[in-house]
Amino acid sequence: MTDNEIIHIWSLCQLEDSQVCETCPLGRSYPWCDEVLQKETLSLINRQKAEIERLEDVNIRLTKAEAIKEFAERLKKYEGRRGVPIATIDNLVKEMVGDDGGSSEKVQMAGDRI
Repeated sequence: MTDNEIIHIWSLCQLEDSQVCETCPLGRSYPWCDEVLQKETLSLINRQKAEIERLEDVNIRLTKAEAIKEFAERLKKYEGRRGVPIATIDNLVKEMVGDDGGSSEKVQMAGDRI
């Protein structure tokens, strides 16, 4: 059963009309449609939960990649100098992660000054 079919059947169940069961896709095939619908709904919830977790993992990886790219771009501004002082790298990290206690807006403004 597709996700849309499950949602449609649940919407039919909410109508409180005795004739709804006659038109329900499950009503004709399954005498205990509530049990079938509960199992299908649990399956839908588990699929959606897995998809949310997968998307959260992708988002974390993309966020990390973007942060690394931004850090590299900021370091490139020091190109041609003989080594970048450790304090400069530490300050870049603090600006990017907000360790200075400021808001993300302050971090962006500080990053623009580099």
